[in-house]
Amino acid sequence: RVTVPEMGQGNAKRDMERYRNGYPGLEARESPADTQNFQFYSNTLPSRPSGDLVEDIHKNWWTNYDLLESHHGYIQWVFPLREKGMNWDSQPLTVNEISKITADPACIRRFLKSYDMQLNFYGVRVKDSKTGALERADNWKDRYRNLEYHSHNYLRITRILKCLGELGFEHYKKPFLDHFVEEMWIKHEESGLTAPQRSCRDYWIEALKDDEERDELRALVTSYVGDNRTYSDSEEELDSEDASYSGSGVDSDETTLKRPRDAAASDSKVEAERRKFRSLIAAQNKEAGAGSDGEEEEQEYLDADTAGKYAQWVEEELGDDDE
Repeated sequence: RVTVPEMGQGNAKRDMERYRNGYPGLEARESPADTQNFQFYSNTLPSRPSGDLVEDIHKNWWTNYDLLESHHGYIQWVFPLREKGMNWDSQPLTVNEISKITADPACIRRFLKSYDMQLNFYGVRVKDSKTGALERADNWKDRYRNLEYHSHNYLRITRILKCLGELGFEHYKKPFLDHFVEEMWIKHEESGLTAPQRSCRDYWIEALKDDEERDELRALVTSYVGDNRTYSDSEEELDSEDASYSGSGVDSDETTLKRPRDAAASDSKVEAERRKFRSLIAAQNKEAGAGSDGEEEEQEYLDADTAGKYAQWVEEELGDDDE
């Protein structure tokens, strides 16, 4: 049986701490036989579903922005994590694979190419490959606008930052954050970027493993929020309104409070569809006799077949929520 991820669980902070602490106890449960991510970055195994070899992704998907936006299965392969995402065909990264990938110059070259591809998708590029400093790319206006209105990319960015830390590029994180903090709080009138602010504050910055860097950016963003509150003024409201899928083996991130009206309407529609789906599953569970007593009444379960349908439904109906 597969547990349906619970909506609104307040475990995001704990998940980020677990990431920063190297997932205590996880290595003992990892299998040396799990090598899909290493094979993918060795260019011998295509991503799934409907994917390709990594070098062919770089060749054929680069600047294909519609494909990069709508395809919800490639991101877990190009930026693997030691936690399960919503792509049931991908495998969580293992410590063994981290050693293999980081020791292979060709794998690292391909990984950095993936990073460049995704940066281009967001309208930026690496200015200094040694430090990881970023600058606007020529396409920044269109790509910033896309980033503003497609919030599932905020979750993707959380994944990218985590993956940089796993594969030896922790030092690339702060320059990434420095760039987008400036774009969202200092240059927001020119850049048009404000919607990702909450994800940046509550998730992206929390991916930094260095305590001093994290505290520095926390303080900086707090000072900007004090002068320019483009999302909720209430710390209590921000902390309690946690829409992550954390605590259930699914990537954690957050959509923003300030959304365009059409996005808010879309959110309402998505929530209605989500409730409808969960009611459907509840009815199925009742018929199957699941959740008959005690703690199990608090959970909803799916058999393997329905779990696959759930993943497909998430991709089709909730593409802006899960990566």
